[in-house]
Amino acid sequence: MSISFKNLAFFIMICISTTFLSLTSCILQEQATTQENVKSNKTCLMIIDVQKGFVNENTKDIPSKVEKLQHKYDYVIVTKFYNLPNSFFRKLIKWNKFGAGSLDAELAFKPKKEAMIIKKYLYTSVNKGLLNFLKSKNIKTVYLCGLDTDICVTKNAVDLIENGIIPIVLTDYCGSNAGKAAHLNAIKTLKLYIGKDQVITGTSM
Repeated sequence: MSISFKNLAFFIMICISTTFLSLTSCILQEQATTQENVKSNKTCLMIIDVQKGFVNENTKDIPSKVEKLQHKYDYVIVTKFYNLPNSFFRKLIKWNKFGAGSLDAELAFKPKKEAMIIKKYLYTSVNKGLLNFLKSKNIKTVYLCGLDTDICVTKNAVDLIENGIIPIVLTDYCGSNAGKAAHLNAIKTLKLYIGKDQVITGTSM
């Protein structure tokens, strides 16, 4: 069976077009993967409850340390705890500080301009809104610092890991109102909760 020159040319054009489309698809996929990798390389720091009411002799060095630290990260999340009028903190623990508008609740450092500030009324700030934000930015690892190591830092770290986010606790940038012993005991507990490789002294940056 003979093939006309016209049909042969058409066949060749189809082959060339198919090859071109295939190459274009591969290039676009590679670019998308590269962009995704760039996005996933963005770093995120969560500064937990560094508020005036949590600063005492045991934690007084933390505000200035986290204020400097925040500039090393692409995204910064700052949490602020507020004690609601009918909270269980008031009812069960008889703890009445940190009401809205109180001096206790004010931040003890200056967040950078781009920081996201989250109000929270529980030990944790890990909720659907935060998780959606992390997912939208393709953030898979969150660095944690702040107050108190034995309470809110631990709680946030555990909640992050249970939601598929790797928490890295920066112990040199954490502290506990209750003192060094409480801070060190919390570090031991954190190593059990999230793994010793996720509890570090420096910034790893």
